[in-house]
Amino acid sequence: MRCASRLRHLLSRETDVQFSHVALFYDDLMEHVSYGKWVMYLKRRIEELGVLPKTLLDVACGTGTPTMMLSKEGFFMVGVDKSVDMVRLARCKALDARIHIPFFVQDMRYLTLKVPVNVVLCLYDSVNFLLRDDDVGEAFQSAYRILDVGGLYIFDVVTEQNIRSFFDGQVYRGKTNRYSYRWTNEYDPKSRICLSHLTGSCMMDGSYQRFHEVHRERIYPAYQIQSFLEDVGFQILAVRDAFTNKPQTHKSHRIHFECVKR
Repeated sequence: MRCASRLRHLLSRETDVQFSHVALFYDDLMEHVSYGKWVMYLKRRIEELGVLPKTLLDVACGTGTPTMMLSKEGFFMVGVDKSVDMVRLARCKALDARIHIPFFVQDMRYLTLKVPVNVVLCLYDSVNFLLRDDDVGEAFQSAYRILDVGGLYIFDVVTEQNIRSFFDGQVYRGKTNRYSYRWTNEYDPKSRICLSHLTGSCMMDGSYQRFHEVHRERIYPAYQIQSFLEDVGFQILAVRDAFTNKPQTHKSHRIHFECVKR
């Protein structure tokens, strides 16, 4: 992790900033994620929908792993994320891989690019980190504004079924010679918010430093997401159980939305 080593002295010092210290071992946390499956699914869907994209914007791109994989598939990629530390790491990884991808620090509610894009992606339940209805509406409006006419907006959300199955009441732990963490999760069905605490220590400037990050994700029913999209002006092409051609059901753990700007 050469990039992680370079990043340590640049990390945000505020201990409660989401995805700051966690950026150092985020890729390790996500080792179970089949990014290749995501990339092939997205590539296939874009081709099936008949869009010949010039530029794809990866919103909430994190450390840039799928962004770089899509770049290798021939797409011109731009990545944005709200976390300064995640963007720093994404830039470093792209530099090491000799892949040219512009990465910027931007909030998904206030996207700004010099030119419109053909496809906007927002992957891995990033929309769930928006905690208010107005936040979701602003994010969808921002994506709509940045798209060319005929452009695609593809994103996913996790469901209450997912949170109850894998997070509510669960505690996860990890430890290496670079970091250790304890990840606790609690779901409140009334607010539909899953509260996660990540506490631990990571190697910084030659010594282990403690950190504590609080992450919150809110569950939005599919019908509510659809209403937000229609209010903005998107035409909804599909609402699917993740990675399938089947419609979402009450058993779905993740839902993919595909929309077009008319």
